[in-house]
Amino acid sequence: MLKILIVDDSEVDRLLMEGLLKQSIGFEVIWAENGRQALDRIEEWKVDIVVTDLQMPEMDGLELVQQVRQIHPQLPVILTTGVGSEHIAAEALNQGAAGYVPKPQLAKLLDPTVRNALSLLNKQRNYNQLLNRAKLAQFKFSLENDPAHFRPLIDFCEKIMRGMVKLDRIERLRTAVAIEHALHNALYRGNLEIGSDCQIGLDDPKLDKNVESLIRERLKTAPYKDRKIRVAVTLKKNFISIRIRDDGPGFDPKKVGDWSQNSSRGIILMKSFMDEVTYNDQGNEVVMERRWGATPSKPQKKEAISENHSEQPRLLGKLNCNKTGKEIAMTVDKFMLGRQKSCHLVIPFQSIAENHCLLIFDDGAWYAKNMSDQEQGTLVNGKPIEYNKIESGDQLSIGTFNYHIEY
Repeated sequence: MLKILIVDDSEVDRLLMEGLLKQSIGFEVIWAENGRQALDRIEEWKVDIVVTDLQMPEMDGLELVQQVRQIHPQLPVILTTGVGSEHIAAEALNQGAAGYVPKPQLAKLLDPTVRNALSLLNKQRNYNQLLNRAKLAQFKFSLENDPAHFRPLIDFCEKIMRGMVKLDRIERLRTAVAIEHALHNALYRGNLEIGSDCQIGLDDPKLDKNVESLIRERLKTAPYKDRKIRVAVTLKKNFISIRIRDDGPGFDPKKVGDWSQNSSRGIILMKSFMDEVTYNDQGNEVVMERRWGATPSKPQKKEAISENHSEQPRLLGKLNCNKTGKEIAMTVDKFMLGRQKSCHLVIPFQSIAENHCLLIFDDGAWYAKNMSDQEQGTLVNGKPIEYNKIESGDQLSIGTFNYHIEY
């Protein structure tokens, strides 16, 4: 019987999730109150999947994801998040989580999200002996507007990855989830032009009746019914590129991935699981890329800001500390500043929040997301910010530390 570990300091939420999962045949539910207790439970019960709250005492969900990633790299972790914590969830996804479910949508999304993760992980066909000798794989597909085509295509890509490269199953799962969400967006948001005001959750099998009726109608009506989804996959030993294009009119790609919108959950997952996600000017084609080296299963460490790499990483910008004169290279597109050891730039003072500020590189520009609940929070040019674009030359202030950003 599959064992699911629920980690939450709220007994009410634990009982809610346990009740939802026990309705599913074949799940044995185990629980823990915090991350430290969860690590003991994992060793004791040999669980198959972990469902954890993000904000807990002793060890929070982000720290638990990091620990599981290092100690049990084959164990998938699903996050549950409260309202307003999506930006922290995105950081946890970067650290190795396999997915997340907003707490207001537990009843709808928890069971299918868990089942989806397990189904993607437990495919048994093995082509490794042949594919391990492959140097390059390229495939092109032209798909009708039928989601039944998606899972076989994703399963096919996952099996090719499994045989060609040394990615562990969690990394393959994360890539597969990104592909699935991109295909889902191409069908419903692209070819069928279902607006973002209509909720269509990939993990939610229940659709609003009006939305379901609209989808059925457009699948039978021109021009929607005749549109295709074109997929091009390129896979090497250390690189995968997936290009997905729909025949819809497209949309403004600059508005993609606004974390304040419920419809952006798939975009958050795509950007968190892939190294690079770019759209064409029309907004009807997305290209997702992943690169990995000798140890792809480990989360990216602070060595990314080191000045002494044997291979020069892609430089996206620099932070210059006014107090110390130190120059810090920013080579990752999500750059965390704060007191916590997992931050890319660690500021070891109690006056600094554990996760104080998240810098995000998107469409050639840097944006600053305040993640501190302190009164002053993060300042840009002396003014408090929530989520703001920052220009080259702007001053970023955290506590008594001031940094000039250049890019």
